[in-house]
Amino acid sequence: MGKRFGDSDDPLLVSVRSGARVSMPGMMDPILNLGLNDQTVIGLAASSGDERLVWDSYRRFVQMLASVVLGIDHALFDDVLENVARRTRVSEKTCGLRSQGRQIRSDVAVWSTI
Repeated sequence: MGKRFGDSDDPLLVSVRSGARVSMPGMMDPILNLGLNDQTVIGLAASSGDERLVWDSYRRFVQMLASVVLGIDHALFDDVLENVARRTRVSEKTCGLRSQGRQIRSDVAVWSTI
């Protein structure tokens, strides 16, 4: 039947981009992977076989949404990522497993309404 938006087993992900062919000053930045949430990320990780990629994509989605739509300073995410990396003893670039993704999501939820 195909992918469906919000389906926790086989989610449809979309990208929201400005209508212009070429980005111009003042235009909205794109938001990628719209459709990822706490449920769909688990199904997508299972179907893709790449849990790290999916959780990292989810983190990036939340970061883009918060920055572009809510105007939350991008640097706050860097602080959260650094703290989780330090607590889990991994590099920031390898944060992306479910436990780290959940911790990042939890830390972001403290100051975000996403």
